[in-house]
Amino acid sequence: MKDELGNNWRIGVLAEVVAAIGVIVSLLFVAFQLRSNTHTLRSSAYQALHDTEDGIFSDASSNPTIARIWKQAAGGVANIPEEDQPQWEQMAIRWIYLYQMVHYQHRKGMVDDEFWEAWDQGWTQSICTNVGIREFYELNKSICTEPFRIYTESCKTQFEGERASQYVSGQTPTGMPQQNDP
Repeated sequence: MKDELGNNWRIGVLAEVVAAIGVIVSLLFVAFQLRSNTHTLRSSAYQALHDTEDGIFSDASSNPTIARIWKQAAGGVANIPEEDQPQWEQMAIRWIYLYQMVHYQHRKGMVDDEFWEAWDQGWTQSICTNVGIREFYELNKSICTEPFRIYTESCKTQFEGERASQYVSGQTPTGMPQQNDP
């Protein structure tokens, strides 16, 4: 009877060890699946952002009216004829929402820092050098989230500081047209 109890105890311990190993293997598998899923989600997010941006650029490159409106807007909303204003507003909203989406995804960890840096520079250039985008944003910033508005203000402040230091050092400020000597 004593041998039987000892064997039962050993079998019980062995069963618990096997069960514990099974749990550890299962956890490792779940961790691998989560990592793989995160990679897939990031790839999907990048592709969606690319597709959205590509749609905007495709519209501008394939439609002369849209290309003309973008060019006019670069100098300010006042340069856009009244009949083109509704189209401009839709284009500007798409552009602002695209950058807001990238900003949000970066904050939530779906866009890594390397990818974000290029978008960050793109938005800084858009909001600081495209007068039409800047004017539209200023009039309609309530359509944006609070974190994106704070981020945009910091971009403008940083850009103005960089331009001021470039003037002091005698360089042509970033985003400013080159002036030809007479």
